[in-house]
Amino acid sequence: MIALPVAAQQYRSQVQEVPTEEAEKTTREDLEQQLEQGGGSDYGRALTLQHLAGLAAEEGDLAKARGYLERAIALEALAQPATDEMRANLAQLQAAAGQYREVVETMQPLIDRGADAGAVDAQAWLALGNAHAQLGQWDQAVAPLERASQVGSRDEGLYRLQLAVFMEAGRFDAAAGALDELVKLAPDNKAYWLQLAAVNTRRGADAEAVSALEIAQRRGMLDTASERLQLVRAYLESGAPYDAATRLSDWMASGRIPTSAANWRLLASAWTRAEEFARAIDPLRRAAEATGDPQLYAQLGQLQMDLANWPAATEAFERARAAGDIGADTGSLLLSQGLAYYQQSKADLARGAFESARRYDAVADLAGQWVEFLDARPPGLEPLAMQGLAGAGKASSPTTTSGEGEADSDVAATDGPDDTGAAPMPAGVPDTGDELTPVGAVRAGNADGSIPTWRGGLTPDRAPPGYESGGRVVDPFAEETPEFVITRDNLDQYRDLLSAGHRALFERYPDYRMPVYPTHRTAAYPEAIYRATLANQRRARLEDPDSLVGARLGFPFREPETGVEVLWNHRLRFRSNDIWVRSDEAVVRDDGIANVQRRVEEVLFGYGNLSAPAGIGENIIAYYLMSLDDNGRRKGSVLVHETMNKRRGERRIWASVPGAMRLFRVPPIGYDNPRPSTDGLMYLDQIDMYNGSFDRYVWRLVGRKEMIVPYNGYRLQDPDLSYQSLLQPGHPDPGEMRYERHRVWVVEATERGGENHEFGTRIFYIDEDSWSILMVDNYDKAGNLWRFQEGHAVQYYDLQLTYTGPVFIFDLKDGRYFATRLTNEAPGVFYNTGRYQPGDFRPAALRQRMR
Repeated sequence: MIALPVAAQQYRSQVQEVPTEEAEKTTREDLEQQLEQGGGSDYGRALTLQHLAGLAAEEGDLAKARGYLERAIALEALAQPATDEMRANLAQLQAAAGQYREVVETMQPLIDRGADAGAVDAQAWLALGNAHAQLGQWDQAVAPLERASQVGSRDEGLYRLQLAVFMEAGRFDAAAGALDELVKLAPDNKAYWLQLAAVNTRRGADAEAVSALEIAQRRGMLDTASERLQLVRAYLESGAPYDAATRLSDWMASGRIPTSAANWRLLASAWTRAEEFARAIDPLRRAAEATGDPQLYAQLGQLQMDLANWPAATEAFERARAAGDIGADTGSLLLSQGLAYYQQSKADLARGAFESARRYDAVADLAGQWVEFLDARPPGLEPLAMQGLAGAGKASSPTTTSGEGEADSDVAATDGPDDTGAAPMPAGVPDTGDELTPVGAVRAGNADGSIPTWRGGLTPDRAPPGYESGGRVVDPFAEETPEFVITRDNLDQYRDLLSAGHRALFERYPDYRMPVYPTHRTAAYPEAIYRATLANQRRARLEDPDSLVGARLGFPFREPETGVEVLWNHRLRFRSNDIWVRSDEAVVRDDGIANVQRRVEEVLFGYGNLSAPAGIGENIIAYYLMSLDDNGRRKGSVLVHETMNKRRGERRIWASVPGAMRLFRVPPIGYDNPRPSTDGLMYLDQIDMYNGSFDRYVWRLVGRKEMIVPYNGYRLQDPDLSYQSLLQPGHPDPGEMRYERHRVWVVEATERGGENHEFGTRIFYIDEDSWSILMVDNYDKAGNLWRFQEGHAVQYYDLQLTYTGPVFIFDLKDGRYFATRLTNEAPGVFYNTGRYQPGDFRPAALRQRMR
């Protein structure tokens, strides 16, 4: 409670019926006698009582003063301003007597009437706020205390009371404002600076918290270890872990913060969050040794793995197991230990650790995959060192590197005459000197003109009206109507132009149809991709199906001779420098009920990156991160480092389990492992139509073929098209689809002897103009058509690339289908964002984002 001084002068009316001198000569007894005689009006009696209150206050009889004011107010004879003044005075007298409920009752009419803050003295508002606080009515105390400061009360007592009330009421922004005033009034009061930092942390203003503590530090006020640790933690909360680590390290070295196990652990965390992983090793080791905590040894092992210190990692994991039980984390530890042994080529120890991990439900599936991988691994194929994989320092910036040998001679000799009879190359497209486009498609159209000559594709200068840079692509063919529609009735007329998957959809669904539109060869790429593709003809080759060498930037095989070479062109097709995608996907049951969920994908390309072209011999194709999105929160993530040469370094995969704040290493396999959250309808190697290894199939290049394929499907990305309308039972709404006649490469993949995959045979149909897989027929081991993939190609004319989306996977046995890359009701796909560096895709960086 704040003591309120009472001065008699405050209670004298400014309106008197007699001159002041005469009033002052009148004694209190005279006035009381006049009241007893009952003469005069209520107005006069109210003034007399007001005057008596002033006299009583002068004499120190505050109880009498309260009584006189109560009687005067009850008469309701004075004007509103005078009555408000009396209520304000009475409230202060009641506050001085500790009559807090009476204070509230006295001031309530002003509150009910919404009286202006300036209607009464600031001390009255202060008395009301204090009364509410004394009664524990924190929310009601806020408004009168704010009014008190508005009308001129600026003393330290007011702001201290405001601080207490605002904190109790959960008004942390207002509490920070009160503390700002307190540090101005009393800048040498350390408690105010520490409180200001704490309140700013509480309200999420981490930078302001650091600022307050730094000022206190410069003033020499942080003179205890706990206060210094408050600054260290503020640095961490504000996203400045390097500052936190260096400050904590210096203070521990100088003895100003004790070298306890807890502080070693805090220092290790700070260095780790700063991505100074090597510096985190020693403090984490000290913390583990000081406590014998098996969890700390497990963390030390994981950190050593991040640095690819495999022997040190296995030692730390052994000490963790020897130190005691770590409960539910035992399976994760065994899984990590197995990987550390595997990286040291200790296959038997690795298998033992993985077999032990299989006993723990949380990691049983992953451990089982590792055992299967070790059993299937070709002899002599040893794991390679992965130094710097998780980062031995801060994230590096993208750099432009030159390749080896011919890296600077990507411009092929193309000055020869064009004697093919095809149309001349448009501006920006190098003349190839043959009948093919720069990426290897046949330039000429077909005999009946249903496939036109390629004339450069759909480029930025040919963007349709209405397109705005950076926005969604606009359908350039929105006004077109189908040339014909294929139905079950006329199917035989077009059967030879259709995939087995499309024919099966006609057989299963009587209402299925395919609207076929005029063909537009829209595929186009940047000039750098064309020239690099021409140069790759002289140097790209396969050491084995999964090991490509000599390719840079463009398509590796302009004139493929094998099925694997065609699939490599798909894998390395230009897809921009980086991608951020927020799309949707849905499992659609045979009754049409669709389970839609959100998905976020982030990709930084190493190969085909025009801003930072990788040199020949660099092994990263792309860094890929996919997360299922639950209202802005990650519900599980997969991180992939996709490599180009398996002999020099295999694909590396990490996964997070929903609810667990850590990553698990996954074997470098995909194959027919079901992709999570697809209800078993998609295997991992079906992502991006096909992204798997090539070792389980024999790949036969059948040749080129004219077919009716999904193409220029802009309508399927229209935000006005709802999922409810599109995703119908059995198949999407055929009226929204667009099919055209194009030439495709046909590749047949048959299961290699001794290998195993749920799909015995797969037939791929790859667009000749873009090398995008448009369709896949997938057969079971008995030779029955099982699942059909259909990717709807769209030319992003603003970026000069072709991408498939949406993609549908039909289960022709049970009637369900899976739709992915849906963007109608989602933000969509954003290319060339410039937001990523390779360090952003390190496992440690993902762990930071999972916090």
